[in-house]
This record gives sequence, C-alpha cells and structure tokens, in this order.
Amino acid sequence: MTEPSGQRRFTLIEFIVIVVIVGLVVAITITRLMNRQDRIKVDAAKKNVGTMITALKEFEKCYNTYNLEFEPGIACSITNYSYFKNKLVDTAGHPYIVPDTVNFTTFMYIGNDTTFTINVEAKDRKKTKITGTPEETFQ
Repeated sequence: MTEPSGQRRFTLIEFIVIVVIVGLVVAITITRLMNRQDRIKVDAAKKNVGTMITALKEFEKCYNTYNLEFEPGIACSITNYSYFKNKLVDTAGHPYIVPDTVNFTTFMYIGNDTTFTINVEAKDRKKTKITGTPEETFQ
C-alpha cells in the first residue's frame, strides 16, 4: 500500500518523545499536588497547636498555672492528647477544646507553673515537628 502524497504519519521516535513529554508533565503535576497536601497538613497541625495555646492561656487565667496536674513546682508531662484535652476545663467543667479532630501523629505536653511546651508531629510525609509555647502565635 502506498501513502497518498502530502500525508505523513508519526514515526516511532516522535511518538516516544510525545509520551516522555506527557510523562514529565504528569510527574511534575503530581509532585506539586503532593507538596500542596503536605503544606495543608502542616498548616492544619499549626492551627491545632494554636487552639491548644489559646486554651492553655484561658486555663492559666482560671487556675494561675499551666500545670494540668495541679502539682506546684513539679512539671507535668502528658503524651496522650485525649487526656490532655479532657484536663483543659474551666472551673465549671466546660472544655476549652471542643473539636476532637487532630492533624498530628505524635503529641507531647510539658507544663509547669509558669510556662509550657507542646510538641507535635504533623501528618505530612516529612513528619514536620511543630513546637508551641506561650509566646507562639500561629495564624
């Protein structure tokens, strides 16, 4: 069979070049989307820590301490977020933190009479570590 004059078909090399270019575009797009998801997870974890900082400041106004175990002069150390959240209640027993959704995998709270430190690990691929103190303000 002969080709009609003036018509040309793709060669194998041209087809392979097109497939490679499409593959590169897809790879770049997927990488950017995954990085965006990681940023969203880190931002969500920062908001969680910001909520905890606000709740702790309110707790301190009521009880004059950041020690959730009420042991003056001894630092309390809490690694269970649910336990931590349940300890953060006002004098009437109302919780300072209501939503239970968290965007971190590990949690550590160390508090004493005058200060505290919160350490969490975001649910992103890099396991970004976020630290919160009374001076922190996360937007």
